[in-house]
Amino acid sequence: MKKVILLTLTTLTIIVFGCDLKTKSERLILTKKSSIGQVVKFYYVEVGATANDVMQLRQVTNDSHEVLIKAYEHNLLKEVKFTSKDSLFFVLSDTTSFGLSKNSDTIKVKIK
Repeated sequence: MKKVILLTLTTLTIIVFGCDLKTKSERLILTKKSSIGQVVKFYYVEVGATANDVMQLRQVTNDSHEVLIKAYEHNLLKEVKFTSKDSLFFVLSDTTSFGLSKNSDTIKVKIK
């Protein structure tokens, strides 16, 4: 019984102090400006042990606030370009994919 209690306490101590579950780290990957002055930013966000890391697309408003457009579960930004005044085209990939082909997604987003 003492071994079970000791093992339980040891496991709880490792979980509580060994893993920081609230860690969040953001890295700005790219800032892109359209021909009409719209600004978008891509961030790589590491959210710790509780969720997958994501790539976030944010739009910068006129008063310099950043608004999250969408988060994508990819970790590599391959290509970005504005295709019109209000459309953004980009390619994301996931380098954690196994096998011969890497999962790449081509995404087109309307920027308001």
